[in-house]
Amino acid sequence: MIIIGFRKDLGIAEFALPACAGAKKTLADAIMDMPASAPDEICTAPYSSRYMSRNRKRGWDAVSYTIPAMAKLDRDNWRFGDGVTRRLSYRECAAIQTFPLEMEFAGDLMSKYKQIGNAVPVVLAEVVAHEVRKALEGKL
Repeated sequence: MIIIGFRKDLGIAEFALPACAGAKKTLADAIMDMPASAPDEICTAPYSSRYMSRNRKRGWDAVSYTIPAMAKLDRDNWRFGDGVTRRLSYRECAAIQTFPLEMEFAGDLMSKYKQIGNAVPVVLAEVVAHEVRKALEGKL
């Protein structure tokens, strides 16, 4: 959820974000052509049952929320899907969140995942900021 507010004295009574312009970016679009990830860029900790209790698997042609590539066998009983599977590296997660590939993240591996996971996608932030600026420039 994004909440946008303006001071009353600016007189901005209406504000709307533009409709989606263009095709949605799939997982394949975001990360298929990335170089191979280094082992120290990928979390190898076990998944929590709370995390895995939600539908997390996505296909390459889908818009991402996360893809651990696991199959549900029973309540709190999961296994990795067929073939070679692994978690996304933090750099792959950053690409999905539309961060520039050269972006550097500080801290240990878990801190990097948290920074990326808690961030507003860069392209979305740009669209919102552009529209806020237009509204403000029209009133200033």
